[in-house]
Amino acid sequence: MSGGLKGALAKLKDDKKDDVTIEKVDVKQLSLSNDTYAMAFKGMHRETIKKLGVSEKIREDAYYSAVMVFVIQLLMVLFVISVIMDPTFHICFPNNVYSLGARFICTILMHLIVEFDIRQGI
Repeated sequence: MSGGLKGALAKLKDDKKDDVTIEKVDVKQLSLSNDTYAMAFKGMHRETIKKLGVSEKIREDAYYSAVMVFVIQLLMVLFVISVIMDPTFHICFPNNVYSLGARFICTILMHLIVEFDIRQGI
């Protein structure tokens, strides 16, 4: 041990305080759903493979599924960017309240659907 650490430990032993509070920490077990990325993680994580006895076929299927989802997501982003970069593209306010309401409802529903995926990713 270094001198500074020994001094700090000695000082700690000398301090005799009875008002020490210990907080309990809740330990949560990691759980994964059966979405594509979670299955790919289960298939690629070596400790999980050993614990679950995952076969080579299942591992490959999980990997290829995750790659396919990633490629499709990447293509969707590229398609959106290509439309936005078009010189004729413009964002306009809807003509009536019904269109605005439909956009608002679709936005809320999309966020409710995507929320689980975001929580899973965090």
